[in-house]
Amino acid sequence: MLTFGLRGLENYIQEFNPDVLYVMEEPYTAFALHCTRIAKKYNIPMAIFTWENIVSRRFGGTEKDVIDSSSILVAGNEGAKQRLIHMGADEDKISVCPQTGLSDRFKQLPDVDKTYDAAYFGRMVKEKGIEHIENVVKELALNMLWVGGRGDIIPSYGVYLGWIDYLKLPEYYNKTKLFIHYPYALNGYSEQFAYTLGEAMACGIPVVSSDNGSIHDVYKDAPIIFAEEANEDSLCDAIEYAYENNRENWVEAGINWVRDNLSIPIIARRLTSILQNDRK
Repeated sequence: MLTFGLRGLENYIQEFNPDVLYVMEEPYTAFALHCTRIAKKYNIPMAIFTWENIVSRRFGGTEKDVIDSSSILVAGNEGAKQRLIHMGADEDKISVCPQTGLSDRFKQLPDVDKTYDAAYFGRMVKEKGIEHIENVVKELALNMLWVGGRGDIIPSYGVYLGWIDYLKLPEYYNKTKLFIHYPYALNGYSEQFAYTLGEAMACGIPVVSSDNGSIHDVYKDAPIIFAEEANEDSLCDAIEYAYENNRENWVEAGINWVRDNLSIPIIARRLTSILQNDRK
């Protein structure tokens, strides 16, 4: 069953003969377990990546087997690291590093009109705070842009585009004056990273966000205006503060932060260093 659709993988790995097999898949998946068995068979050190940052969440024996068998554990955020430790993983095997950096296609674009006062990009689900955002931007009479899907919420206020081509995202970031991201802990939900915050900053867009999950840890030094989650008064205050204060400083600071912390070259160097430490 585990080799269904993966029958050629072992041949590819054997032919390539890697120094390290890096699996960017959650440890609880059948794919990760399959890779573990191949790595053991050919005595290849294996590294596994995880975003999961809810300490109490468990996925059964497969996840534990993969974690125990991996030479390197790469946690996408500090919460994921703490969860691995809580599961009994050796802390010396764990490094914190995002799964990838941001492409340089996310940047300020010349001659793009600021058509929208504010925007949200992402899944259209309750735990992302869609209803709270809609209530506040409607109260403030902002021209709002919504981009996203994979959920059951379609905002009735503002312009809703659904999903758009990923390559067109920089253009739409550049069309807005403010980016809003507002998840909250509905039924224990915990944000793992929120790449959209980095994408917006790279495009020179000031950002307002809740501090749900790993957001504050990941972006703790970034020029983001934080609002208390599930608190519409706090969100309203944060948006008004963003419009009333020096936006140009935030624009430059956001671009510089992404360049120094989340660009592809920066993350590639960090990951290479992590993987090289366990080469045999």
